[in-house]
Amino acid sequence: MGTSTPYKGGKNDNPLLPSWIGAGADAGDGSGGDTGASGDAPAAGGEGGSPGGEGQPASGQPEQAGDPSRRYTGPRSNFTRFTRSGGDDRRALGRAASSYVKRTGGGAATTSRRMAAERSAATNLAGILSRASGAPGGIREVVRTLNFGALADRPIQDIYAALVDLICPPAGDLDDAHAREAYLEAVNEVMQDQPSDLERPSPETIKDIIGKFIANAVNQRIIMAIGLGIIVLPSDSDEIRAVEKGLKDFIRGCVAETMDEFSGDFRETDLRPEIDAIFERTVEVVGERGEDAANEAAP
Repeated sequence: MGTSTPYKGGKNDNPLLPSWIGAGADAGDGSGGDTGASGDAPAAGGEGGSPGGEGQPASGQPEQAGDPSRRYTGPRSNFTRFTRSGGDDRRALGRAASSYVKRTGGGAATTSRRMAAERSAATNLAGILSRASGAPGGIREVVRTLNFGALADRPIQDIYAALVDLICPPAGDLDDAHAREAYLEAVNEVMQDQPSDLERPSPETIKDIIGKFIANAVNQRIIMAIGLGIIVLPSDSDEIRAVEKGLKDFIRGCVAETMDEFSGDFRETDLRPEIDAIFERTVEVVGERGEDAANEAAP
């Protein structure tokens, strides 16, 4: 969404989320093995209903729970309805989000485990911000210890933007590229807010920065997995912006709910379990709030 070349999403027979992720160790994140027995198989049962409901294609024919070639159909059909409504059809967005988690992703745990690059980046980000919070010299002291001394005297926005190479190393992988994009977008959003404690971020500011990154990362995942690109977007630019805003606001709300539930302060020696739990809960909330939106009374 927003690119000059239409992106058609993952292919049904060649999914963006390969089945071997979650069957063993997370690729490239060093977090150890995930058993992920559910793999790519959609959640079985419990998603029936009327034609056009959650997890069903536009024709009203229910998807086969064990058929991987059909697991994109319901989310994409409903996401298409949402885009063609100019961002007004919250029920369609809700059905798309809920079905994305349950069918396309195979549940919250499996979906979040597949976000290996994003979880690794969030862990790196939390570690750097936590160190900056406790260091007398704040973020400037931290970049010196990380051999980025030339950054120490730069404006604060330059420091945060340049940290992208530490937080999301440019490995050349598509997932890593999306994690970098999500981080840089979060930096831009943070700088627009202009919190006063970016030199030595408070736990609240750390939570806000990480929340912005996670929201951007999840938003991108949904677009990549079930978005049909600009070929199904309205021709009116205002409606396109409304579609983008509607999806992002929905995801931001889910992340905000998750972060409100989170009682940690990102000061643990091993931050990865906290980050993993936040990602999984975020995806779970996306599914839950999607169901809530899908069941809203028609206007």
